[in-house]
Amino acid sequence: MLILPAIVYYLYFCVAFNGGGMIPGRHADWHGFLGAIRPTVGALVAYPAWMIFQALLFLVLPGRTVEGLPLKDGSRLRYRLNGLAALIVTLVALGAAQAAGVFSLTWIHDQFGALLSVITLFSFAFALFTYYLGRAYPGESPRVRGDFLTDYFLGAALNPRLPPVTGFDLKFFFESRPGLIGWVLVDLAFAATQLKRDGILSLSMTLVVSLQVLYVVGYFWSEQGVLSMIDMGSPCRVLDDQSRHAAHFGIVGTGATSELPGRLAYRNIVVSADSLRLRRPVLLPAVDDSSSAESRTAR
Repeated sequence: MLILPAIVYYLYFCVAFNGGGMIPGRHADWHGFLGAIRPTVGALVAYPAWMIFQALLFLVLPGRTVEGLPLKDGSRLRYRLNGLAALIVTLVALGAAQAAGVFSLTWIHDQFGALLSVITLFSFAFALFTYYLGRAYPGESPRVRGDFLTDYFLGAALNPRLPPVTGFDLKFFFESRPGLIGWVLVDLAFAATQLKRDGILSLSMTLVVSLQVLYVVGYFWSEQGVLSMIDMGSPCRVLDDQSRHAAHFGIVGTGATSELPGRLAYRNIVVSADSLRLRRPVLLPAVDDSSSAESRTAR
């Protein structure tokens, strides 16, 4: 329960404040790291706003409705597949905000450490909420053991919805929306920061962003497939009661999916910092060559 946030923080420290080394060296910037991960007002406001925006898209955007795998009682839950539409609307809204000067992608880069902390705090708090929700409306819950730590970690409900059965599906939402779409935003943020700082978008950054965005698009293109995976509803055997079940929704679900952008952004940090060392063809050359030359000299 505490290992994943610790790993996320340590990897961030290694790539951003320790020169990429796994073992802290003489030049490790502990002071800068501790300052970077301190939650800020902006991060505390932005992340809940992000979650609310994605939740609204989850609720209102059209999409094909399909049924999940049969539950233990033979019933099936229904799911609306609008993830690709949510990704497109998010990118359009982000582009409009960027063009209007309301929001800058580079803010995500600058606030990355603070966002990691806010997301971690949110994950622990929301997992507590789902624990009590699962105790009140357990549904099909063969794995509830009555031990707080176990149920908090693994989840006390199989398919928590608000309201139960027909309402907002928390598990399906957290499976991809805040995490995978957030991952795309982080990709674009680091690319925008490199372009603003160096005047170029390196081939390495272009490849990293393109392949990661392609993965997310592929996921949403085949979104129905997740309903048959263990995350949502893959049947497997439980030794104690030999019943069908899928992964429950606790801190494992909220933490792993909410912190997804943080755990997968480190390659972006590396290629962003090393952009001028990778002397392969680059895209989007700077308009002002003199400022680019000065940047290289400073580096």
